[in-house]
Parts: sequence; structure tokens; C-alpha cells
Amino acid sequence: MRVLSNIPDFTVIFYRYMLFAAIYIVVYVAKEGKNAWKSFRRIGWIGAVAGIVWGISNFTITYAFQKTAIANALVINSANPMWSALFSWIVLQETIPLRTIITSLVAFGAIIIIFYGQLGSGNSGADSTGLVCALIASMSMGAYFVLLRLAGGPKG
Repeated sequence: MRVLSNIPDFTVIFYRYMLFAAIYIVVYVAKEGKNAWKSFRRIGWIGAVAGIVWGISNFTITYAFQKTAIANALVINSANPMWSALFSWIVLQETIPLRTIITSLVAFGAIIIIFYGQLGSGNSGADSTGLVCALIASMSMGAYFVLLRLAGGPKG
């Protein structure tokens, strides 16, 4: 494990997700057979953007885990329903129930407390970078869910 600690974070994350991508491709081709490319092309531009956004979310949460306390990263990342509601309101023009607004404000308050505590503690910039990456992961996962809805995916 000591050998891995000398490898830059981005290198570890890159190869980790390249391995996942290779496995996904193999399983997808095995499942779809000769129709794999045709089936893949049917996802359209929304599916392609959703895939990129999902990749950003996974990359940034993994980087956040390496740069800040995992508990803080998970609390921030768990706010993705808040972002889903906000993006649904903006993109899909859905009405947000009052209970969702209140819950989102509480979640946003928790995020502010975590950021404030981190900045006030005098910890290194790496910790703040991890918090920002967790926030990006949460927002991008919320955007991913809205993109799936926009594409006509499962409701709810």
C-alpha cells in the first residue's frame, strides 16, 4: 500500500475509472451482441451528456474522499436531492413542494456549517479542495438525475 501512496491522486483515479469503463464496455457488448453500437447510439445527446455528468460526479467524489474527511464529503454529497429539486424546477419547470424546500434549506445549512468549520479550522487547502469536489459531485449527481428525467427515464 505504501507504493500506491506515492502515485498522484489523479493517476489513481484515472486508471480506476478506465478499468471500470473497460468492464462496463465488455459487459455491455456481451449483453447487446451485434446490436451494441446501434443500441449505444440511441442514447442521443442527452444520454451522452448524462454519461459525462455521471463521470464528473464519480471522479470528484473519489477525489474528495482523498482530500478531506470522508464524513464531510458524504454529508455534502448526500445533498444531491436538493440539487435535483433545484434543477428540476429550472429545467423541467416542476413545482417544488414546501417540505422539499425546507429540507433543502436544512441540507444547505449543513453544507455551509461544514465549509465554515473547515475554513475556520486553519486546515490545509487540500481539505477545502475536497469539500469543493464533494459539492461538485453532489451538484453533478443532481444534474444527472434531471437529465435522465429529461430523456424520458423513470419518474420519481
